[in-house]
Formats: sequence, C-alpha cells, structure tokens
Amino acid sequence: MVQAIQIPAAAVHNLVMLVYNLVMLANKLVMLVYTMVMMANKLVMMVHNLVMLVMVVYTSVIMVFHTLVMLVYTMVMMANKMVMLVYTLVMVVHTSVKMVHNLVMLVMVVNNLVMMVYTVMLLHTSVMMANKLVMLVYTVVMVVHTSVVMVVHTSVMMVNTAALNKLAMVANTLVMMGNTLAMMAKNIHFPSAAVNESVVVRNFQIPYPWVQVHESRKLLVKRARLFADVVVKQQQGVPSKHIQKCIILILKSRKRPMGQQKVQFTFKAKGSLASSCFDIKQPL
Repeated sequence: MVQAIQIPAAAVHNLVMLVYNLVMLANKLVMLVYTMVMMANKLVMMVHNLVMLVMVVYTSVIMVFHTLVMLVYTMVMMANKMVMLVYTLVMVVHTSVKMVHNLVMLVMVVNNLVMMVYTVMLLHTSVMMANKLVMLVYTVVMVVHTSVVMVVHTSVMMVNTAALNKLAMVANTLVMMGNTLAMMAKNIHFPSAAVNESVVVRNFQIPYPWVQVHESRKLLVKRARLFADVVVKQQQGVPSKHIQKCIILILKSRKRPMGQQKVQFTFKAKGSLASSCFDIKQPL
C-alpha cells in the first residue's frame, strides 16, 4: 500500500517561491538577452548609418571631384577655343598682310610698266631728235650742194664772159655763199625748250627762225627763196616761184596759231591758188 507523503506547506511554499524566482530569473535573462539583441541591433544600425554616411561623403567627394574635373575640362576647352580664335585672328592678319603685299607687288608691276612706257617714250623722243638731226644735216648738205652747183654754174659762165665779169660774178657768188653759210650757222639749231617751233613740209623740217615773219621784205623774200630752193630738191614737180609766193603769202597772213610749238604745212595739188598752197594744221 502506498503510504501518504506529507509535505510541509512551508516547503511547498519555498518550492513555489524557488520556481517563481527561477522563472523570474529566466524572464530577466530573456529580457537581458532581448536587451542585448536590441543593443546589437542598434549597434548594427549605427554601423549601417556610419557606412551610409561614409558612402554619402564618398559620393559627395566623388561628385565634387567630378564637378571640379568637368570645370577644369571646360576651362581647358575655353582656353583651346581662345587659342583657336587667336590663331584665326593671326591667320586673318597674315592673309591681310599677304593681300597688302600682293597689292604692293601689283603697284610695283604697274610702276615697272609705267617706267617701260616712259622708256619707250624716251626712245621715241631720242629717235625723233635723231631724225631731226638727220633732216638738219640733210638741209645743210642740200644747201651746200646748191651752193656748189651755183659755183660750178658760175665757173662755167665765167669761161664764156669777160675777165671783169668773171671776177665780179665770182665775188658775188662768194659773198652769197658767205651770207648763206652765215645765215645757216646763225639760224639753224636743234629744237629746244626755248626755240622749238618749226615748219614741216611733207616730213621736211626747217627751224622756225628761217621763216619767221620779219619787217624787212628783202629778208623775207631771201628766206622764202632759200627755203623754196631746198624744198624743190625735196619735193619734185613744184615750181620754186610758186613755193616762194605761197610762203610769203602765208607768212604775211600771220595765220600761225599763237602759243603753239609747231605748225605743219602740207602741199596742195599742183596748179591751185597761191593762198591755198599750204594747209595750216594743228601742232604735231
């Protein structure tokens, strides 16, 4: 038979209190573990926040650095554009300088052309002066030829006349030759800036003082006669007296333009009126 066990109430109370204390201790232990877990969670959250802060700071630093790099790149590009602009300006200035140089070279070419034209004009002037010299020499030769012909003719005439007549004619001829040569030496000269007026008869040129209008009719007739004798040698088929009359009429008419350097006389047809034997044209 089972005997009844009698447990004192105090022991039961103590046992209950012990269990209660153990439960409370376990509860506290659980609360401690919970607190530790919560603290660990908070620590993890703090670490996470710290990591996030570090990431934000890192990202901010990266963005700032990237912004600085982009700013520097932009400044470099602006500097490059400025350099390109300066290079463009330098090229424009260089092109302008080359254009000015080309214009200067063009002006020099034009100047050379002008100098060539001026040289040709000087050569033409020299040729014209040489032509005038040749014509004057030809005039002197023709006058000397006329004088020689007159001397020969006079010598032939002297053979058929008396001695006194011969001597007189020789003396007269010598005097006429001396006067003619004196007039030639005195009046024939090269055209210059002071006296460059001349009379041109079919490209035959005589200095203007030869045919200058003079108060003395004898001198006028003598010059016209001398001029006509020379022209007859140059222009065949025109009578000497006809030319003398034409020259005297024109010189007396004073139709010569005032202030002109040269006057050109041209023969008309043979047999025309004396007043129209010569045609006064514009200066050469």
